[in-house]
Amino acid sequence: MAWDVLFESVTVTKNTTVTSGRVYLSDGKNNHGMQYNLTGDGTLDLYVDTSVDGEKWISNGIKANDITKTSGPSGDGNDIIPLSLKPGEFMRIRAKEVITTDDAVITIWLVQK
Repeated sequence: MAWDVLFESVTVTKNTTVTSGRVYLSDGKNNHGMQYNLTGDGTLDLYVDTSVDGEKWISNGIKANDITKTSGPSGDGNDIIPLSLKPGEFMRIRAKEVITTDDAVITIWLVQK
């Protein structure tokens, strides 16, 4: 199992989107998930894109929406999300602040089994 840090304590300011770097998907079996930790008072939507060449990106849609520092099963801003992805060699994650009043700080890890 391999972990990649896609965002590490990245601030997403109100009404903006941040995009991770591209990550090579090590297998074609679609065994991926992401764990997030969110702090701050912002609210985020998380999107995943895939690409066959790392240049042209195809959206896989919203994978988590309206997450806050109290999201997740324990209400502490932490959760793990399984990912079902369209075929591709690469992926990236976009985090968008959606409420537009406060900033959020996000850390995201990608796991590849």
